Amino acid sequence: MRVGYYLWGFLGDKKFNNDGQEITAPDGNTIYSWSIINELQERGNEVTLFHDRDRIGFNKLGIDLFKSFASKTRFKAYQNCNIINVNSLSDQIFDYMLIEWRWIMHGRNDFGTKANNPKVFQPDYEDMITLIDYCNTKNIPFIVYDLDYKLTVDDIKRFNIKYIAEPGDKFCKIENLGAKVLRVYQPFDFRFINDVTTTLKEHPSKDIIYVGNEYERNWAVEKYLPKGTDIWGNWLEPAHIDSANKFPYLNFHKRVNASELPSIYYDSISTVLLAKKEYAENHFITPRLTESIFYGTVPFFIEEFGEKTISKFAGKYSDFLTVHNKKEVEKKVKILKKNYGLRCDIIKYMRVIMSFIDVKFYVNTIESVLGDN
Repeated sequence: MRVGYYLWGFLGDKKFNNDGQEITAPDGNTIYSWSIINELQERGNEVTLFHDRDRIGFNKLGIDLFKSFASKTRFKAYQNCNIINVNSLSDQIFDYMLIEWRWIMHGRNDFGTKANNPKVFQPDYEDMITLIDYCNTKNIPFIVYDLDYKLTVDDIKRFNIKYIAEPGDKFCKIENLGAKVLRVYQPFDFRFINDVTTTLKEHPSKDIIYVGNEYERNWAVEKYLPKGTDIWGNWLEPAHIDSANKFPYLNFHKRVNASELPSIYYDSISTVLLAKKEYAENHFITPRLTESIFYGTVPFFIEEFGEKTISKFAGKYSDFLTVHNKKEVEKKVKILKKNYGLRCDIIKYMRVIMSFIDVKFYVNTIESVLGDN
């Protein structure tokens, strides 16, 4: 089969702009998109992408662009993709498309920015609409993957969206939606779950970390992160510096690329899985959880995710890994700091119990739409 996959992100460890300068763009595609592509290819599908944002990095670094983990497989997945510009689709036929949802961000991808400030304009929203219109015109089934909870019921009707890949419960709760909801988890290829490290660092220099951006997470920072927590993300950038100033007792660092994650996590005991309130209320756990167990850092689940969701991911360690406030985080980190064996047991156990998010189950769910057509 021929499958189109629209993503506005990077597959490699490092990201470069069109001028060849290294940047730290806020996307999480590196941790999961390669596994979707590779699984589709291993099933004999021809995968087509509609942007190649990794080309400059690949020209600079070659296979080392994928050095941090699963290097050969990620490189192969990237190399074996077709690349087609959305404006050159012509009469291209696909069996189906997977489209990661984009939305208008003023000053970045809106049509006013395109007209008045073309140097900073990004075509992600415009290109997505072009693809959706093409699918509707050609009767190509397409699945919208809503990773940021920016898709609305009006969007579903306006763009004739028939299938939604839902990482939480948001759209599962809506009656008469007009679209079929495919419940999925953020995927990972668990054949590589021990690829980076099988032995944790016995005496890390950091007790508690959070790697992630500021977007709508201030409430969780205030409730859960104790004094001295180290945070990497966009918090020190001009548009978000107010958040950093609000928490002077935390240690803020620059935003980082995927190539820097292994060393940051490896040198840390624990992380807290902060989330937007909407994510937590709808039981959507982001790839930060996969990152933490993959790189060897014990994850704490905030209570807002709910007992049932936490139990699914943490199993017998659910009670210990659930936190209700920053004092409890501090208390449990002290236990982990004194008990290296417990840290190792938690990571080893979760690398097994979380295999239900393996990419093969994700692709099985996505491909289920073919039976409707």
